[in-house]
Amino acid sequence: MRSTRRAGVLAALALLGVLAGCSGGPAEPDQAAPDQAGPSVGYRDETNGFGIDPPQGWRIGAGPEQAAVTFLLPAPDTSAGPPVTVTMNVVTAATEDDLATTVTQTRQQLPALAPGYHPVVDEAVTLPSGLPGHLFGSTFTQQITMRNLQLVVVVPGKIYVVTATTPDASFPRHEPVIRKSMMSLVLL
Repeated sequence: MRSTRRAGVLAALALLGVLAGCSGGPAEPDQAAPDQAGPSVGYRDETNGFGIDPPQGWRIGAGPEQAAVTFLLPAPDTSAGPPVTVTMNVVTAATEDDLATTVTQTRQQLPALAPGYHPVVDEAVTLPSGLPGHLFGSTFTQQITMRNLQLVVVVPGKIYVVTATTPDASFPRHEPVIRKSMMSLVLL
């Protein structure tokens, strides 16, 4: 089935975009994201139909081409050696698949995407807005050991993938704000 592979491929491509975006030195942020999350979401994308509260202090900047938005930690992370840009991307696309199909396909495709890929999170979640989703997390090698957390939400006709990537060494420090931000995803 062509559409069955599409959603899983999109989730996998979202990870690939992150891999390409976090190699090398830091990216230059080009616009400030709101500092504080209030009762409404701090970032709204009417065109793609979502809102999200970015982590406090993170900035909007250049990211992978397929990302609707990329949030960047303002300073590069040097906890594991070379400077790494810590990122969170939101990717959206049309799909004919449902969440269960997307999860199955993503599980099959992610291991082939990155050297040293090792899954560490694979869990169903329900966002505070009531949306069902799925979290995938992994470590992989890209000059250093990196850590990734990815939220996948599928609604009729559309997939939303929120992916954050940090050095594995500093992931525990970043994880609480990343998870909080991911869980704030709402559809408009």
